[in-house]
Amino acid sequence: MKKPADKNKERGKDNYTVTEVGTLIEEFRGEFKVFGEKLQVNTEKTNATFEQVGRQTEEITLLKVLVQKNTEDISSLKTDVSSLKIAIKDIASKIDRLVESIENLIKTKVYREEFQVLEKRISTLEAKMASLAH
Repeated sequence: MKKPADKNKERGKDNYTVTEVGTLIEEFRGEFKVFGEKLQVNTEKTNATFEQVGRQTEEITLLKVLVQKNTEDISSLKTDVSSLKIAIKDIASKIDRLVESIENLIKTKVYREEFQVLEKRISTLEAKMASLAH
């Protein structure tokens, strides 16, 4: 006589018992739960990375603006320095001419002082000659 078939143990070619199916379902649930948790962690990491990339992009944009401003300032400074070089050369040339002029004035003053000394001596001699002639 055949034993009555237990529903949990009946098998066909591709049939599983209810217990085996339940076990598989529980196993899949556990694996999906672990998968879901890992997916959640990866999603949070990805979101944090996107936020960080966004902040970095904003900072890079700000840095580009600052670099452009610095480039403009440097260009302006180069122009100013070139103008100052020209002005300094002009002032140096004027100083050279002034020094030369002062040197000439000093020489002229010496000549005048010598002239005044000679003039005084001549006056003295003329006075002596005049007193001798009378």
